[in-house]
Amino acid sequence: MLNPVSGPSSPMSSSRRGLQDKIQCDSCQLEWNMRFKIILAICEALNFLHTELNKPISHLPLTPENILLDKNLVPKLSDIGLSDLFEGLSPEGTDYDPEITRYKAPEYINRYTISFQSNIYSLGLLIMDIATGEKNRSHARQTMDNSHFANVRQMWTDEYIASKYTSLGVTCIGQLKVCLQIALWCVEDKRKDRPSIREIVNTLNNPYIGRALNKPGVSPILLLSVQPQRLCFPLPPTRLISRLLCLTNNKDECIAFRLLTDNPGRYHTKLPLCGIVLPKCTYTINVVVHEQTKQLPSNSDKFLTLMCTTTHEKELKNLDADSAAVLFENPDHEVQGMMLPVVCDPPEETISDQIIASKNRQVVLSVDVHPISQVLSMDVHPKEPWILTTNQRGTLCIWNYQNKQTVKSFEVSPGEPVYSAKFIEAKHWLVTGDGDGYIHVYSYDTMEEVKNFRAHENNIMSLVLHRSFPLVLSASDDHLIKLWNWAKHWECTRTFRGHYNRVTQVMFRPGYTYCFASASLDGRVKIWDINSENCIHTLNAHPDGLLCLHYLKDKQLYYARYFLVVGSSDGVAKVWDWNDDEPNYVGTLEGHTNRLTAFCWDTKHEVLVTGSLDGTMQIWKPTSTRYRLENIIRLNLGAVTALAYTQESTRVVVGCQQGIAMVEIDYV
Repeated sequence: MLNPVSGPSSPMSSSRRGLQDKIQCDSCQLEWNMRFKIILAICEALNFLHTELNKPISHLPLTPENILLDKNLVPKLSDIGLSDLFEGLSPEGTDYDPEITRYKAPEYINRYTISFQSNIYSLGLLIMDIATGEKNRSHARQTMDNSHFANVRQMWTDEYIASKYTSLGVTCIGQLKVCLQIALWCVEDKRKDRPSIREIVNTLNNPYIGRALNKPGVSPILLLSVQPQRLCFPLPPTRLISRLLCLTNNKDECIAFRLLTDNPGRYHTKLPLCGIVLPKCTYTINVVVHEQTKQLPSNSDKFLTLMCTTTHEKELKNLDADSAAVLFENPDHEVQGMMLPVVCDPPEETISDQIIASKNRQVVLSVDVHPISQVLSMDVHPKEPWILTTNQRGTLCIWNYQNKQTVKSFEVSPGEPVYSAKFIEAKHWLVTGDGDGYIHVYSYDTMEEVKNFRAHENNIMSLVLHRSFPLVLSASDDHLIKLWNWAKHWECTRTFRGHYNRVTQVMFRPGYTYCFASASLDGRVKIWDINSENCIHTLNAHPDGLLCLHYLKDKQLYYARYFLVVGSSDGVAKVWDWNDDEPNYVGTLEGHTNRLTAFCWDTKHEVLVTGSLDGTMQIWKPTSTRYRLENIIRLNLGAVTALAYTQESTRVVVGCQQGIAMVEIDYV
């Protein structure tokens, strides 16, 4: 007969077992809460020594021996002020326990340097010991680096923590993960890579700490991988200065983010900023600060708050970036967050921060804001380091992208938009069209007008030069395309009819001498031969109208194939294989939330760059079956209106409402 107390079917047994589990769970929670309070109290005590005294104090290497606990387990720091006795002296011969060596920073061991960042290194090891309950007892420094740190990095994964502490709640698990991340950050070999004590305390006191989704595989702090962990701007910024913030989503679901600040007036970037990071994609934010009239202190206590939450595909329908803020007001969404320190450092210490690794690719971004805003078109000179821009106010500008200086600037059509302009290098000319349908030709040596003539009835929307012949195509609001021979005094040799709405762009097909394509607001793409007025092919590409097109070169084993990509008013791009007699549909690129305005093909890395009125440029990598969105870059310079590629510097030039950005894409 089974014992009624211990029998498996006894309600009392089940009740007692549940009570025992609860006692064990409560005990685990209490133990971790005690550890976390000790970690936080040590950090706050060190913060007091580093930042709140008239004469800040740098502690000798923090060790368990100089941290005392009172009867309530509140830690007290001892041996304060001893660093002054050893400043500049070797502490060799002092009667220390050899095990204390493991808490010493590399610069303390090698050069006997005592500094705030040396304290941070010791603090990291203490946090590691307290959080894990493990202590490496090896006296050999090399062994300690290779085993203890590696053990924490490799062994203490999300899955290991979840299995080891099954009775800990979500908040405690989140706190543990944050403490481990801080500890590993503190033990960086280079002092400048370690956090300040203020950053540590603010992170631990972050109200969003531990608010992670209760499921395996969640990032230690955020659902997103964030690089860098702090933004460093050169001091003093005498102009608009930008730094990248990369948010990488390695998951299979969409993640919405929100970037906040308590000091929006400091930033050229409009904050708060919301957006959505698609699965297996990186969202790069160009954080721009205003020009400063005075130097800011290098330890300025400034932070950006980053919040993120998961979302579902059905919630993304008709949802633009700004509407993502609604997700954070929904109580059903779990929200995570972290504080990103914004610090000011000398320029030489911030150069490396411009390179942000993302998967197997780096994005190097530098922004030089040109005084001409509302850029509508750009062209790159084939030999000189020049970019030709047009804008909404009818101004043409030649800008040197090497020395960041304006070469020449003048008005073509005051107060009226100029949509296109091109260099004719063979004659040292530039050609442009105005809103009245006139084509103007100027010498860019003297800036004198060589010729002007009426070409169309309305706005000239697009101009393109033939690579080999002295020919220029013009496209207009009047639905017409015309071919001009500039070697024959700009004689019109052909007029192409067939579109029944504005012709938005024309482009000669690479590798084919006589072929070109046109896109129109009538939603059609047409393929033409310059020797005939009749259209060769017509494709009904999109009912909402087409705004831009571009040819892409896909290198095959023995030959090159060209694809045609067209962009529409709803932000969708479609790719067509037009190498055979009939076009073959390849795929659709969906990522932008507003009109597509421009394409660019990076010939070095074979990636497609798209620009949109939503203020982002996106990088697409062709695969064997489709185009994969790799990176969304928000430049925060307004709508992206034009793209160009510089062969010499292998950089993409981005024209925006508020200036020009130079973007370099490179592999790691």
